[in-house]
Amino acid sequence: MLMIPDFGDVPSWIAAVATSGALVATARLLYIERNRRRDEELVARRRQASNVTHWLERGVGGALTLRLSNSSSSPVYHATFRLLLDSVETSLLEMAVIPPGVDGGGHDLDLWIGQHMDLIADETAIRIELFFVDSDGGKWLRDLNGKLLDLGNAER
Repeated sequence: MLMIPDFGDVPSWIAAVATSGALVATARLLYIERNRRRDEELVARRRQASNVTHWLERGVGGALTLRLSNSSSSPVYHATFRLLLDSVETSLLEMAVIPPGVDGGGHDLDLWIGQHMDLIADETAIRIELFFVDSDGGKWLRDLNGKLLDLGNAER
């Protein structure tokens, strides 16, 4: 006697295919939502750090001033400036706190590299790297080219 397998009826097959499709679609939507939330968290994490910056200005008499701007609403902590003159590290400046600026205003630091600061004709020869910790404990680095890099969480 020959046995013929019973593969069910057409409505059962349609229900099985539809259920499988719904599972795949749900998994895909969950994946998309997870990525969207992760992207939002990254943007929120970066928000304060992107408002912290620095630059050099040549003032009266040719003296260079390191200008800081923390235009966020919270202070940043453990700020460390690494100064390089023609790719040679010359000094390290540290600040315990950079307070938030008023209306995006900045904070001035007198910058002295050796005794001959006034002899430096081109401030582009001076490069500055800034490391700091944001109010949520995130570590950040503004590299020698001004690019903001996320170094992770200080509490890890």
